[in-house]
Amino acid sequence: MNKDLGSLITQINKEIQDLTSQMQEEWPQMGMMEIEQRHKEFSNRITRMMLEYNLNAIANQIDQSIAPGEMEFVSYRDRKIKTPFGEVKVRRRYYWNKEKGEGWAPFDEHMGIDGNYSPLMRSYMIMIGVEAPFDRAAGILNQMTGQDVSGKAVQIVCEKRGKEIEEEEKEKAEEAWKVFEGPSCADVENGKIEKDQERWKEYMSDEKPKRFYLQVDGGRVNTRDGWKEPKVGVIFNQEDKIKISKDREVILKKEYIGTMEGVEQFEKLIWLKILQRGGLNAEEKVIISDGARWVDSRIVPLLPDSIQILDWAHAVEHLWDVGKVLYDEEKEREELERWVKELEDLLWDGKVEEVIERLEKTKMEVRGRKKKEALEKLIGYYRYNKDKMRYDRYRKKGLMIGSGVVESGVKNVVNQRMKGCGMRWSKEGAESMIFLRCRYLSGSLLDGEVRMVA
Repeated sequence: MNKDLGSLITQINKEIQDLTSQMQEEWPQMGMMEIEQRHKEFSNRITRMMLEYNLNAIANQIDQSIAPGEMEFVSYRDRKIKTPFGEVKVRRRYYWNKEKGEGWAPFDEHMGIDGNYSPLMRSYMIMIGVEAPFDRAAGILNQMTGQDVSGKAVQIVCEKRGKEIEEEEKEKAEEAWKVFEGPSCADVENGKIEKDQERWKEYMSDEKPKRFYLQVDGGRVNTRDGWKEPKVGVIFNQEDKIKISKDREVILKKEYIGTMEGVEQFEKLIWLKILQRGGLNAEEKVIISDGARWVDSRIVPLLPDSIQILDWAHAVEHLWDVGKVLYDEEKEREELERWVKELEDLLWDGKVEEVIERLEKTKMEVRGRKKKEALEKLIGYYRYNKDKMRYDRYRKKGLMIGSGVVESGVKNVVNQRMKGCGMRWSKEGAESMIFLRCRYLSGSLLDGEVRMVA
């Protein structure tokens, strides 16, 4: 038996005996949580011992099998790695490349060791850091694993991973935009493209959804340069929806897209996902938005012949906003609710022209510049989007008219994580976090990382 392995087994047996002896003496005085905690600490110690032994054995095998080429062997060096079970130390060969002026450890590269933390530890840091403020994430991680991790360390790991995803997605989007000349090829039916068929196949899915949905909206993030608007999109297919009750449906698979960089970058990212999810092949294409003009000019051309719908929640929200200008919310609550309900019912039935007529009449009757301006703004908004407000027709066709999917997208991607009290983001930090959250919430983080679907 290997001497080191024999020593390890002896040490583990001693740990087991010590724990058993200690527990038998102290069990009657302990509560369940303390017993669990003791066993957790014991498990970490045993796992750490075994992990360190096995990693050193692997390092030795790798070092013996590597041909360093131009690298010059320097020495054996210890590498301390922080894992969820505690810190382990690995002795491995370290080389130096004179031409590049950089060092290299084959073990580190082979095992994916980047910085002070193991891949599993990094995935835990990302899983919690993508959901909670970095200092709070560190506290949760410390409590769960018993390992000392700082909020700054969680931030560095999350931003690094987010930056990697950001660069990967933007590079793909830029390439897809150039290969297909942006949205111009969306005007050509699939199968009639004569050029660069191989590149087409590389980006374009052969998936053929029955109904393809794209929903887009904007959020707000407080940056060091003031409040900025990130743009967020959600893509899903009709086939991704299931009914879980009489009045409720859920979408099992959604793709989130987001960026702080404005519509120029956003449309390229959307275009990439349309190609990857077979959006151009869909029998029916639906775009749901807040009715912003940039959506018509930059996003709608990506999906020719699509049905455009003004998100129901936005349509009603604007109505409520104006109602609160016309009526005192505290003193005239009943009048406010009655006024909104009457117009909301008309909108629900697709009678947007009648709603506009009533608003015009109200504008002529009310006094006060503020009230007239609020009504004029709402009238302009409804006029511009009236062809996207045929809600009676959409419901008859079984189309979604909003149902909060993209609203929850903005809430999930931006608000829940990036709008906490006192939060101010750098532009780079906000962008990397948005990309990290989009990948995380889409359930498509790389293998080995923690996944979630929201």
